[in-house]
Amino acid sequence: MRQLILALLASGTGHGYDLKRAYEQNYGSVWTPVNDGQIYVTLSRLEKEGLVEHERREQESRPDRKEFTITESGTAVLIAWLNEKAAPPNVRSETMLRILAAAASGLVDHRSLIREAQHEYRTALRRVEELRDRADDTIRSLLVESASLQLDADLRWLEMADQQLRSFVPRRSAEKSEHGR
Repeated sequence: MRQLILALLASGTGHGYDLKRAYEQNYGSVWTPVNDGQIYVTLSRLEKEGLVEHERREQESRPDRKEFTITESGTAVLIAWLNEKAAPPNVRSETMLRILAAAASGLVDHRSLIREAQHEYRTALRRVEELRDRADDTIRSLLVESASLQLDADLRWLEMADQQLRSFVPRRSAEKSEHGR
């Protein structure tokens, strides 16, 4: 959240509501939504660290508004973060691990887990595809496309797992049938 707020402020000033709206327009359609409290708490922390500063703007019939700007220190922190070596891709998926553990153990029907996951991923993919029509700039389009491609790859894996696990017999079940002879 810190880096995203700094990045949003790097393109201009803004108050909490502006930043929340910009976050939702740019990232919130695909990533976790944020509430006002998260924005204001993050701004407060960034200000204490000297990474942003604010100026009060008077409003006629409302309380004064704080307009935030990124400081030179904030810009340096943002540039350092942007230039950091990216973490290796996270190829671990708890959903996939659960399905494989269920299949290997034979304790839970892995097919029902696959069906449930396919439903959830298809639902998420439909939501992302609906966002494609509203992605009116390059940044949003790329974010939506990234989410779409990831969900599509996961759905293909689920289909492959379903096919390959159809004849799979857990070791535990195979051992029981061998000892039962």
